[in-house]
Amino acid sequence: MNTGQGKVSKSSTVDDVAHAIDRHVGWLNKHPTGKRADLSNRDLSGRNLSGLRLESITLVATDLHNSQLTGTSLTKADLFGANLKGCDLQEADLSSAILRGASLYGARMDKANLTNADFRPGAVIRSTDDARQERSAELTECVLDYACLAHAQMAGANLEGSSLVGANLEGAILTGANLAGTDFSNASLEGADLSEATLENSNFQRADLQGASFENAVADNTNFSGAKMGETILAGVDLGRCSLKNADLLISGKNLPVHLRRVLDEHEQWILSNGKDGRQGVLLDEDLRFVDISGRNLSAMVLRNTCLEGANMTGCILVLTDLSKANLHRANLSGAHLFGTLLPGADLTETIFCGAQFSPIDIVRTDGTRTGSVQKPDLSNADLRGADLDGVEIANCNLSGALQD
Repeated sequence: MNTGQGKVSKSSTVDDVAHAIDRHVGWLNKHPTGKRADLSNRDLSGRNLSGLRLESITLVATDLHNSQLTGTSLTKADLFGANLKGCDLQEADLSSAILRGASLYGARMDKANLTNADFRPGAVIRSTDDARQERSAELTECVLDYACLAHAQMAGANLEGSSLVGANLEGAILTGANLAGTDFSNASLEGADLSEATLENSNFQRADLQGASFENAVADNTNFSGAKMGETILAGVDLGRCSLKNADLLISGKNLPVHLRRVLDEHEQWILSNGKDGRQGVLLDEDLRFVDISGRNLSAMVLRNTCLEGANMTGCILVLTDLSKANLHRANLSGAHLFGTLLPGADLTETIFCGAQFSPIDIVRTDGTRTGSVQKPDLSNADLRGADLDGVEIANCNLSGALQD
């Protein structure tokens, strides 16, 4: 928390501000007559301060709205609670600047450098203030295209409706931020933390989201099409109303919600112990889109009506697995073992089965003796249009009612 004294002064003159800035530049240059400038609580609205050297200047609660700061150097400047609404900060250097509780509504910050800037909530307390509640940094409807915000502290910031096209937000902290309607297309958010952020109508088209965390974020009509999402953490995120077309997305098993990880792990224990440990896995109507469960043994697991769109299931063992009416659109089942697997009514459009093995299997009792019954892989009423079945033998499957090219 920062403090300021009195109200914003309306008596700042061009001369005294210019004199303070001249002495500040002298201070930066270590001139004996130089002095670090403190223009806190001053009215500097509408000023042209473009291209000036204002590194480490103190501008706490200063009114700078509609000012020209194009190319201005504000490295390590203290702008706690400052009013920067409508400012032109294009190509300005705000690296490591303190912007806690600042308002930048409608500001232009194209190609600005905001590396390590601090946008966390803050409040300026004046002697006349009754309310002392901290406020979030206000970045609504800002233009931050191609700006550098690497490692910026933006937890709880309001970026609603802002444009960050092509911006660098690598390692940025955006936990709990309001990102509704924000445009991050072509931006780099590698390793950024967007957990619990609001993402309604936001655009991450073609963005680099590798290693970013969206844990428990609220997504609705969010566009992730074409995004790079390797190792992206999406635990607790409902992707049901999001666009994921052509997204390079695979969710590792360790990043699944806890209850899904538990079911998969306990099922494999059940398989390995021949039913003595763990328990048979049952997942009905679950969302497992783009999950990477390659090589896992899901034999006899029940996955009816489960969405496995785009999932990586290469090398999975699916002996007698129940995938009735499951959505496996564009899933990769290369090399999977599909012995007696149940896929009636499943969506297998554009599914990859390269090297997969479909085969009937003898049904045996728990003591290992044969029952005399044979279970064929069941593809009845399944939609196989566009599926990659080159070199795969499905003649021994139940194909009644199946749709094929």
